[in-house]
Amino acid sequence: MLKALFRKQLLELVGQNLLYDRRKGTTRSRGGIALFAVLYVFLFGWFAFMFGSVSYALCPQLVGAGLDWLYFAIMALLAVALGVFGSVFNTYTALYRSKDNDLLLSMPIPPSKILFVRLSGVALLSFLFVALVFLPAVFVYNRIVGVSFPALLFQILLVFPLSAAATALTCLLGWVVALVAVRVKNKTAVTVVLTLAFIGVYYYIYGTAYRILASILANTEKVSRAFRSWLFPLYAAGQGAVGKTIYFLLAVLIAAAAFALTWYILSRTYLRITTDNRGAAKAVYHEKRAKVSGVSTALLKRELRHFTSSSVYMLNCGLGIVFMLLAPIAGLIKMGALRNGIGMLFSSSESRNLLPLILCGVICLLSTMIDVTAPSVSLEGRSIWLVQSLPVLPQSVLSAKLRMHLLFAWIPTVIDVLVFCFIAGTTIPQALLVLAACCAYVLFSAEAGLALNLLMPNLTWMNEAYPVKQSAPVAIILFGSWFFLGALAALYFALSGILSVDLYLLLVAVLLLAASLLLYGWLMKSGAKRFAELG
Repeated sequence: MLKALFRKQLLELVGQNLLYDRRKGTTRSRGGIALFAVLYVFLFGWFAFMFGSVSYALCPQLVGAGLDWLYFAIMALLAVALGVFGSVFNTYTALYRSKDNDLLLSMPIPPSKILFVRLSGVALLSFLFVALVFLPAVFVYNRIVGVSFPALLFQILLVFPLSAAATALTCLLGWVVALVAVRVKNKTAVTVVLTLAFIGVYYYIYGTAYRILASILANTEKVSRAFRSWLFPLYAAGQGAVGKTIYFLLAVLIAAAAFALTWYILSRTYLRITTDNRGAAKAVYHEKRAKVSGVSTALLKRELRHFTSSSVYMLNCGLGIVFMLLAPIAGLIKMGALRNGIGMLFSSSESRNLLPLILCGVICLLSTMIDVTAPSVSLEGRSIWLVQSLPVLPQSVLSAKLRMHLLFAWIPTVIDVLVFCFIAGTTIPQALLVLAACCAYVLFSAEAGLALNLLMPNLTWMNEAYPVKQSAPVAIILFGSWFFLGALAALYFALSGILSVDLYLLLVAVLLLAASLLLYGWLMKSGAKRFAELG
């Protein structure tokens, strides 16, 4: 029984993307499998190279100071951190919300065996991420210091207790998320908030990585004391990596104890959490007055409900809203430094004249991260017949998709333009021109995304991630926008002898509005006809 369950779990981990095309619902060809295998090898190789570079920066300094153990302790910390970060997004779903949970629990299979197999999948992912960090560190150390076989054996074997520790931490985080999720009705909101929190932590660490590295090298004595006092398991791992048998065995014992404790906690609560449905919506009748709304309002609410019910849709197509709202707040906080920087970079009158054009380009570039319309038709999926059967015109449905995009993109665009023009000290006419050009660009990109999705729809997806993350309309809008904005900048420099920046911004706004009117006409005629015939 366990053998069959392990085989199934391994196929889910390895085969769901490598062997099986979930978008088409078919098995990949040999060429497709080979291509994906090469892609995975490249990605893993890149991770190994990146952390190998960190090892090369740390190892000579710490080994030269006689702190070989600290080098391995720091790399062990990075390995466990990546193991947790790489697996945590998959843990809650893998353990508690797998689609075949009900089927497996209905069989004569003890829940403890199901949990054990699920846990093995999480452990395999953790092992992979830990190995990508720690094994390059081992290679770098032995290349610089020289190979010592007893120590080398301990260094390689440490991957297993470090993976066990990462698995324990990951599963405990997944357990906490599960305890919260079963009590929350809007699980999408929980997913979005947690994902944004992890993204924020990731970018903070990424932005301060070199400063942290320099601080470690400048304060090795303090860092050593911190590991001995507060991170003793990692201290034991570091000492074990340099060949001290007692510390190696102690590190293994601590990791085994952490894993055993995690297993005990999860096994005691697994069945209850897996079958708990308190967070699900319950049908309770409450008599109340029905609120009547028009067709356009009802369709807009329908689009908003779809957007807010899908964490994949929100995070991939609406993440730009967060960045565009955070950017002016950060700008006002750092207003003094920004104004000093602007004064230094744009000191001459000629360069000062370019400032409105640069502001317009930056804000338009930020707005490209909001691509709500690009997958909106494909997201109707096989149930597109439902909206087609409603007594509404196709034009009304397409207009609702456009209005949702503009609602999400125009408001932060206006805020960004007003705040950054104030910080940069542009004149009111210049600020109005920047606002007109940016809003016209947002309108044009929204209509272009919708038109591309009507021309290249994908209604046969197996998972919403495919039309949102892997569709041609989304890729064209994202990457094509960069080339389009670059072309507009190049066009200005070609016409700079004829037109001023203000006249050029006015020209761009007028041309984009004219293109938007033509595109809107196509959407309301040919586009509406194509939408009615889809399915």
